[in-house]
Amino acid sequence: MLKTIDVVIDETYAYSPSSYTFETFKANYGLTDDDLANASETSADYPFLASSRVYRTDKRTSPANGGSDWMESSLPHADEALLDFALAIVPQLKD
Repeated sequence: MLKTIDVVIDETYAYSPSSYTFETFKANYGLTDDDLANASETSADYPFLASSRVYRTDKRTSPANGGSDWMESSLPHADEALLDFALAIVPQLKD
């Protein structure tokens, strides 16, 4: 099933969102190059890995404690949240 997915929205909790990377995501889900090699696969088998299209909802965080702004801003600014998702799924919309 994962081999058919183009985009992933990763909602994994991260104590420190600024240190959560694409490599962290892959390690959390057993998708590192070593993990895939053990399964006789490569990242090219997974479209979202090949294109690095893994997105998170913690783009805006508070500088003091790294708290996410997602819950506070996504509802009153639903149009902006929807546009962000649309651009993540269809990057050509930027043009």
